[in-house]
Amino acid sequence: MPSMEGGDVTRSMSARVSRCARAVRAGFALFLLTTASGCGTMITQLDGPLFAPGGHAFDWDGKKASPIYSGTRLSLGGVRKSEIVYFWIADLPFCFVADTALLPLTILQDIGSRIADRFGEDEEEVVLEVEGPR
Repeated sequence: MPSMEGGDVTRSMSARVSRCARAVRAGFALFLLTTASGCGTMITQLDGPLFAPGGHAFDWDGKKASPIYSGTRLSLGGVRKSEIVYFWIADLPFCFVADTALLPLTILQDIGSRIADRFGEDEEEVVLEVEGPR
């Protein structure tokens, strides 16, 4: 085994540290990519029809919207109206994939919300009067 002089050891250590730093950066980028992907879809599903059957998704203007491709539409609205445009641009393809995967569910959600709008009761609160003990 050949002996290494001081300069060779330093270069070898420097190369190892450089490879390790690249691996850490790649791992961090992969982590960010997987955790932030499809974020618009998650926002519209969790805040809208997923936990409120018959409910609606909402768009950037706060108006009711169909849950079909709602994450993709939210990302497009973010590109138009948000200050963090690059986040929404990066999120757009992931939202499209997530919305496509959820398409059968969102079609059912849309049908349910349309039925609820058409045949549902008015959103007036019903107050029952209860007489106290005599």
